[in-house]
Amino acid sequence: MASADRLSLTTGELQRTPHELKMIRRLFPLVASVNVIINLDGGAVPAALTNIKNTFDLTSLELGLLGALVYLGIASGSLMMGPLLKRVSPVMVLRVAIVCNTGMTAAFGLALNSGMLLVARYLIGFLQAACPVYFPVWVDEFAPKKTRTLWMALIQAGTPIGIMIGYVIAGALTQDTENTFGWRVPFLAQARRFCLAQEYRIQSPPRV
Repeated sequence: MASADRLSLTTGELQRTPHELKMIRRLFPLVASVNVIINLDGGAVPAALTNIKNTFDLTSLELGLLGALVYLGIASGSLMMGPLLKRVSPVMVLRVAIVCNTGMTAAFGLALNSGMLLVARYLIGFLQAACPVYFPVWVDEFAPKKTRTLWMALIQAGTPIGIMIGYVIAGALTQDTENTFGWRVPFLAQARRFCLAQEYRIQSPPRV
């Protein structure tokens, strides 16, 4: 009878055991942190654009592509992630996407030529798409009823916060526009932070 009553509840804190709620509250800071970290490059690229241009002697077209390809990647990735998340474990999709995004972010920071730079930028956007597609769904499904709106707001705020931090870090490291290494540091640091985040795996609490 208790199980039937539990299944009859559609949302809210009463739907889950204290252990499940504790697990959800422990996972949310990780989800929110990943959402911030994955957007650092969104501010770092514009802030370091002059240094990147000088490093690879980019044309105006290549500079335009550098700004556009990440959004093309996010758009195309979002179209694929929706159906994929329905057919494959969302946790598995997120883990693979984050690991691959880490690799592409490092590749961008270590790029040897403009071609490598542009390909990495597109793939960064493509692999980012899993997070903005699934994180709001995760919050809507698993957040306690009393904090669901706050958690959703924090998830949405993660994007501009990450971009803002990226601007500040890259701006501080690229004051010398002739420096061909300083602009790489924010991207390598972002990849490093993702490596650390992998120690705390994103999970989905059990559905009830």
